[in-house]
Amino acid sequence: MIEFMKILSLAHMCEVEIFVDHDGAEKRFYNGPSPDEVALVDFACLMDFECMQSTDDTIRLKMGHYPHHY
Repeated sequence: MIEFMKILSLAHMCEVEIFVDHDGAEKRFYNGPSPDEVALVDFACLMDFECMQSTDDTIRLKMGHYPHHY
């Protein structure tokens, strides 16, 4: 199950976007090519497999409280 959740959180074309709400809290959301893809990434995030940042070379994944680089 952990490997499946890693794949959901890493194998996508969604971009991590960040905004600050009116209380000053930083919020992350995903913008992607289809609602299905965004929903899968959102689900992985809800299960504590959060895509923090992605570039052409690196994807930062937070699993629970431990950051990992792939």
